[in-house]
Amino acid sequence: VESKRPPVVSRRGIKTYQESPFLDDPFNDMTYGRRIALKLQNYSWYQPRGTHWDFNGLGLQSAWAHFEHSVLPRYISKALASRKNASVGLDDDDGDDWLYSPGQNKGSQERTGDLQRAEPGESESPTKLYSTLSTPLSQMGDFGLGVGLYFSSLRAIALISLVAGLINLPNILYFASDVYSANQPDVNFLLKGSALCTEQVWVPCPTCPIDKYENSRDRIAGTTTVTPDGELQTLMFAMKNTCDGATMNVGIVNLATLGFIMLATIALSAYQKRKVVEFDEQEQTAQDYSIEISNPPKDATEPEEWKKFFESRFGVHTTCCTVTIDNDLLVKALAERREVLHQIEEKIKEGAAANTLSLSEYAAKVEHRRGLIGYIKSRISPGIPELVDRLTVLNQKIQGLAQQNYRATKVFCTFETESMQRDIISEMKVGPMTAHMNSVHA
Repeated sequence: VESKRPPVVSRRGIKTYQESPFLDDPFNDMTYGRRIALKLQNYSWYQPRGTHWDFNGLGLQSAWAHFEHSVLPRYISKALASRKNASVGLDDDDGDDWLYSPGQNKGSQERTGDLQRAEPGESESPTKLYSTLSTPLSQMGDFGLGVGLYFSSLRAIALISLVAGLINLPNILYFASDVYSANQPDVNFLLKGSALCTEQVWVPCPTCPIDKYENSRDRIAGTTTVTPDGELQTLMFAMKNTCDGATMNVGIVNLATLGFIMLATIALSAYQKRKVVEFDEQEQTAQDYSIEISNPPKDATEPEEWKKFFESRFGVHTTCCTVTIDNDLLVKALAERREVLHQIEEKIKEGAAANTLSLSEYAAKVEHRRGLIGYIKSRISPGIPELVDRLTVLNQKIQGLAQQNYRATKVFCTFETESMQRDIISEMKVGPMTAHMNSVHA
């Protein structure tokens, strides 16, 4: 398909246009949807406008390129040659919005055989779409811990099922032999080797009531006879399987399979925990190095005390520590004061002093000159006098709130390595009841 390149509007709205670097992707590297769309874009019934882009310079080709490079996951391909125009120059005004590519994730470490996931819109390095068939299992963690753990567990369960089936192979061969049920004639191929029995005989069953066999009437029958006394008597018969399935060998194989499943379940739990750590280490975030203490002592509000505690008790290096306190009223008052100051700055003349004394003097002059119309307007939209009054009230409120003592609510500590974080979590782990009671003797 001939690539007709539509221009792309610059990100900052300047009337300059850039060429999309993603329109020359190899045809075989595109999704099937994009291939079909590019094939059909020459037909008017598919593209009624008859052109490949709209009046803004963005059209079908650019939309598919944006979808594949900014929405679908891609990885850095070291084997591909550098693509022309793959980077946005310093003089290009940052490029268009959807071509903007932030720097690569510095935390991700590329190891031999691993794929390094590209950032959305990556244009400085050649990228390729993840393959649905050949993407290694070790890379599934790039799509989230849950996705990686799901496919790892799926593979482990498939292996467990295969081994359990091999252990059951003697039973399968026995059930499919002529010794058990004469090679199971007229049985579906998928049911061959199961415990399905095809050899049955009718036997007397005087204690079998018909009303208890409503769902299997084909396995019970009756006939009427005459007793020596001349009375009618109904004789019940039931269909009985003659296959010998309860043998010692069958029981031993079943017990062996059950024992293997129990051991495999325990091993699967350990395997999942190991994969969680492995996938977690591949994706480096601040959470991997940090802990959260949700029930700290109320008076432990100094970060330096927490830093000294962890370093002296566990011998670790605490990179940073943050203590949150319940000063919601103070924060709200500060935010409101900032908003009031912003409104005052918009109303006063540029270059005018914004200190408390100057604002009070300016507010007094405005209020003194205010007429009836100005007074009515101030009731609808606060003017300088009202804003200055509110600012004075907020300043006094903040001074009072700042003198209060606040209790600690949560503590966040970040350590130098992940192993330090895991060791501290392991050492400080307590039961839920102890944590709820905040017992210091646990």
